[in-house]
Amino acid sequence: MTDTTAPQDGGPSQTASDDALKARVRDALTDVRHPQLADDIVASGAVQGLVTRGGRVGFTLEFSAEAAKSAEPVRIAAEKAAAAVPGVTGVTAVLTTHHDGARASAPPKPAAPGGLPLNPGGPGGKQPAKGAPQGAAAQS
Repeated sequence: MTDTTAPQDGGPSQTASDDALKARVRDALTDVRHPQLADDIVASGAVQGLVTRGGRVGFTLEFSAEAAKSAEPVRIAAEKAAAAVPGVTGVTAVLTTHHDGARASAPPKPAAPGGLPLNPGGPGGKQPAKGAPQGAAAQS
């Protein structure tokens, strides 16, 4: 779906020329490959949220956590490929990762004897101010 609303910065709205630029950028990005992917970054689905507005281009490169270890050179190559497209005046490419499978759960919070949570701030849970003498948090 094409965004036809005026941008917040008062610039021109999304136009057919922006759509054409977007297609040329997408085509240029098909020349960029990640060493761990079988396809180019467009065909592999790594390019997400490609937007153009008035010559400015932005997109996200999304890789698995394992593939992200070697993705920064790919991000740089993608920015260069997009910047080389005639009509592009600026490029922002953001690298993100996703984790396959279940995420590790957070470690359990420590508990005091008897199973009660620890309260490192003392009575009322207040932390002493930096540089305040010990016990200052309890006096308020």
